[in-house]
Amino acid sequence: MNHPEKSLEQLENDFWPDQENYVSGLVRRCHEYRKIPLGELTSDQLRTLLGQKIGLNFILEPSIQYLEANILDDADLYEGCLLENVLLTESAIWEARPDLKARLRLLTEGQRETLLAEFGPEEFARILEKLP
Repeated sequence: MNHPEKSLEQLENDFWPDQENYVSGLVRRCHEYRKIPLGELTSDQLRTLLGQKIGLNFILEPSIQYLEANILDDADLYEGCLLENVLLTESAIWEARPDLKARLRLLTEGQRETLLAEFGPEEFARILEKLP
């Protein structure tokens, strides 16, 4: 991972101003997560940032590292939740990072039996369709 000691704010050189009142808890959490060094983000925090399309250029790699440790990482929601959020990442990001695209494909193929056992053949086929 490039710069695990740096936060999204630092990497993007985009510092969101602190607010006294946030529109929602989600906005507050995203604001907080942008200040955490990449190497310290949890799978739940990465899932949230992925879902909000925040810092995608930087958070895909640590997200894939979590998946390499556990393809079914639940990210504090349900089995495979982190994988689902990674698969929803827009194609332009994957095209810019062919190395990560290849890692995800290799990982998914290597974990075929695990994914089939967890989701069954129909859902596994849908996962393969979503692969970048």
